[in-house]
Amino acid sequence: MLTVQSAMLPEEGTCLYPVLAEGDVTWHDR
Repeated sequence: MLTVQSAMLPEEGTCLYPVLAEGDVTWHDR
């Protein structure tokens, strides 16, 4: 599973990061 941070999102701690799983993208709180 790959985790990629989006540069379009605010600073760490308040941002969300997309988790690429089986070709699907789901968003999780960080």
